Amino acid sequence: MFDIQEISATAEAGARREAATTARLPQQKQTMAKEVSQPSITSPSSTLTPEATATTQPSFTPPRGTELAGQSERGYHGVPASQPELSGPATFDAHLTSAAQPHSDCGHLVRDTQVAAAAVGTPTPNEGHSDRDTQTCGALVGEITAIYRRYEDLRRARQRIELQAMATCRTVCGGDKVAGMKLYKSPTPQVAVWLAPYEAAMQPLADAIKAQEKLLTKLGKQLPVAAWADTVPGLSPRFLAAIVGECGIGPGEYRTVSALWKRMGMAVINGGRQRRVTGDAALEHGYVARRRSLMWNIGDQVAVRQGVRNPKGEDGKPTGAVPINPWGALYLERKAYELAREIEPGKPITPMHAHNRAKRYVEKRLLRSLWQEWRRATIGTQPSDHLPDASNASEVAS
Repeated sequence: MFDIQEISATAEAGARREAATTARLPQQKQTMAKEVSQPSITSPSSTLTPEATATTQPSFTPPRGTELAGQSERGYHGVPASQPELSGPATFDAHLTSAAQPHSDCGHLVRDTQVAAAAVGTPTPNEGHSDRDTQTCGALVGEITAIYRRYEDLRRARQRIELQAMATCRTVCGGDKVAGMKLYKSPTPQVAVWLAPYEAAMQPLADAIKAQEKLLTKLGKQLPVAAWADTVPGLSPRFLAAIVGECGIGPGEYRTVSALWKRMGMAVINGGRQRRVTGDAALEHGYVARRRSLMWNIGDQVAVRQGVRNPKGEDGKPTGAVPINPWGALYLERKAYELAREIEPGKPITPMHAHNRAKRYVEKRLLRSLWQEWRRATIGTQPSDHLPDASNASEVAS
């Protein structure tokens, strides 16, 4: 038999325990919510002043052999390692401050340039080259890159219209290219009427191209290597700005000069010159004809037109090329070296082939000097002023 009084006492005790538990639930929920919103775990640095926190913040040290090696003093992606981490509302304020940083009219933030520089392994600036100077240079490079791209867009648009006008003249001449070019240069009254719409479309583009060229010349004079470029006959400020525009970053920010050569389409790949190929090799070559064309034009000015002279004798015949500066002397020395070579046993190299190889050699030496001077002007690296022997064939491929 069950004891009624014992059962009743047990039931009453259980009810009291359930009531007490229910009464404690709101208080436990409030305590848990407070612990979530305000963690009780504290770090030793939380008791320090902001100045002490900044000095005790550990720096980021990337592993050796990675593209970020050498960046530990500046932290990850160019941010100083001593900068304290932000959280909560401070992070949002920091983003606002970053968005309000000065930038060029093309929208290239200074930080964007620092990130691109870190990707190619830019060394840490030495003493005498402040972060402000680096940021100013990065903003200038970004502005030149944007203007140069607009310039190329305008130039290609005008070129397409002009080619269409030439095609119209060829059609009139029955497809004869020579006669069509003569007609384009000296059109008949009827053909001039047909060409009028093309000329009207090209004129605004030509005016815009001239305006962009003036801007590139002005900004090219502000680059950190402008003084050095003035000592190279044929390397105008506009040519210098064009190289920077094609690089997208400072030429000296490439990890090696070989990377700069490849960017400009002048590398040696698998024993041959970098060129336009098809298939899987196209990705390895990464050839852009526009960049190679730019260097061809620059080399023509530096090595040939303003590097050598071809005086004539009393009989009116050329007496031979004479160098007028070190770059012209380097070109002639390399050309003589190439002429003495043989493509195959018993098959000497042609004069035009020797000319092209010698000019390519000068172009690569010019890029190397630019790479060295940029690093000296921006990060304090002391380049070698000595031009190597022109008989060094290790960097030129046919």
